[in-house]
Amino acid sequence: MKRLLTAAILAACFIAPSAFADTTFKWSAIASDKETKAPIEGVLFTFKLVDKSNGKESVQTCMSDAKGYCGITAVASGGFFSGANMNVVVTHHKDGYLDIAYTGWSDANGGRQAAFWLTTTADDDKQKQAAANIAREAADKSEQAAKVHADFLAKLADAEANARLTCATKSICDKMFALTEIYVSQTATMKIQSVTATRIETHNPIDSFALGMNAYRVPGKGDSSSIMLKSSCKDFDTPTAANICLKKQIAAMEGFAPFMKSMLQ
Repeated sequence: MKRLLTAAILAACFIAPSAFADTTFKWSAIASDKETKAPIEGVLFTFKLVDKSNGKESVQTCMSDAKGYCGITAVASGGFFSGANMNVVVTHHKDGYLDIAYTGWSDANGGRQAAFWLTTTADDDKQKQAAANIAREAADKSEQAAKVHADFLAKLADAEANARLTCATKSICDKMFALTEIYVSQTATMKIQSVTATRIETHNPIDSFALGMNAYRVPGKGDSSSIMLKSSCKDFDTPTAANICLKKQIAAMEGFAPFMKSMLQ
């Protein structure tokens, strides 16, 4: 099914010069395929004439022939359906084409002719299927993106759990926390702004994809402690940007334990 191009042509011919004498005029419509320009047979046209001055209406129909042509004849009597007071609404229908209405007017008594080219937007099965395919593909991509994002979040949670290290003595814990400061300084994009006996903090990320980190030393039983590492990243609040940040955060968390092990050997 293809797009429909309609030309509605108003031709005025006058029997008497008086504005209130009977005037015969004709509406003609030609249906043709917009792409091939071939005439389209079997298009039902409906012409609705409305006299705006009194609301009087006249409705006529015709079916396009093998040449794509159909026409109706109207008679303006006593001033009805003539002059600037006349509105014309033309609609057409054929299976596979979208109905369209166009309102125009012509001063029949003034001898004007008007031509209206009406172009439909095809709403056929192929376009519907294409639209459905696009919507389905978008939904599939959105679902896949959500799954990837969820996977990254799960990996980050695991990486943060594995970045929690324990130490048994004060001397070892002091050394490990000092090494933690080195790791944060080397790994985070943001500079360290605060260091205490139990906390290491970088500045909050400002630039896109910048990585910030915090470390915490939590006392345990006796002289033991736990050292925990957390991270933050600046993204654009989009799935793609968020995933880029998550990758950086995961890498930072996963590298902590191997770094500490290598430095303590």
